[in-house]
Amino acid sequence: MAARPVATSPAKIRFEVTKSISSDKFSRLATFELVRDNGDTLALRTPNLMAPSSRGVVPHLSSDQLPRVPGLTWVHAPFESYLQDKTPLPALCPDTHPLHQLMGLSPTSHIVSISLRDPSSVNEMPANTNDFIQAMHSRLSQGTQSQYIVSWYDMTRNGQVRPLDYISFVSESNPDIVVAPADTPFTPPPYSQKRIEKSISRSLTWLIQLANAFARGLTESLDLSDWQKLNPGRSASERKQGNDDGALVGAKLSATDPNLPSITASGRVIERLDETIAGYVLELAPIQSELRAQLGKQTGTSPPPLPTTAPSARVHAFDLNTPTLAAPDPLESI
Repeated sequence: MAARPVATSPAKIRFEVTKSISSDKFSRLATFELVRDNGDTLALRTPNLMAPSSRGVVPHLSSDQLPRVPGLTWVHAPFESYLQDKTPLPALCPDTHPLHQLMGLSPTSHIVSISLRDPSSVNEMPANTNDFIQAMHSRLSQGTQSQYIVSWYDMTRNGQVRPLDYISFVSESNPDIVVAPADTPFTPPPYSQKRIEKSISRSLTWLIQLANAFARGLTESLDLSDWQKLNPGRSASERKQGNDDGALVGAKLSATDPNLPSITASGRVIERLDETIAGYVLELAPIQSELRAQLGKQTGTSPPPLPTTAPSARVHAFDLNTPTLAAPDPLESI
């Protein structure tokens, strides 16, 4: 395998609202800009479109057609679609932007984002653990051929991914935007308070690991025992107290802990976890599942299951230095 050039520094993003619409019948107009370390800027007017991909391919578009589609400058790649190979395909591309090269895209004209899970998948999955995140991948299991038809059978399997493996893949593939994994339950709702608390705690842990790996010398790590300050309660007084205490979250400095990054030149203390990320993604399927479960309780019936291609509803955070929005379905608007 050819040696890969040294990866460039992470890109930065800017988002500016250009026109606010008073009516609720129209979308807010804004400009999204991604600025690379060499000064190149890719600008998109929002609302805009994002194309999903699987194993380096956008459905219904060949690699030579994709760059020619006008207005389609953002492609999203789920990491789990590469799990079927022992060595993920982007790792075989000797380029500073392996994902771009794999899909035949130019970094000067296209943005590529990545998440661990496929946002369009709402299949029921085993529970995550503190050390492993459940993912789904397909392997070609069997093929048959006759005089008139060739049939192939795909077998879908569940796999486990360590958060550090995902971080390693992100580092190797050098995408523009990274979505931090979240501990979203993919078992039938409703969920207990204990499960919700565990989900928040794990999501914070994985976000911290991702942020620490790509932060430019950040000295802070969120104290996970303070996660309650980010989810203080349901009453207004509890939420207000949580907002006041939130400024203290992650303000514990440790220069001796080998698991924490080195001290920055400025010595700046991170007061809020929001400072380490560039934005959030709200996916809708788990919310739909929860509402459907509540409706089933009220009516005494079991609603039919959601289609497996429905937009999923997990809330993910973006890494600060490689940022933006993931779209679940083909050409979903941003």
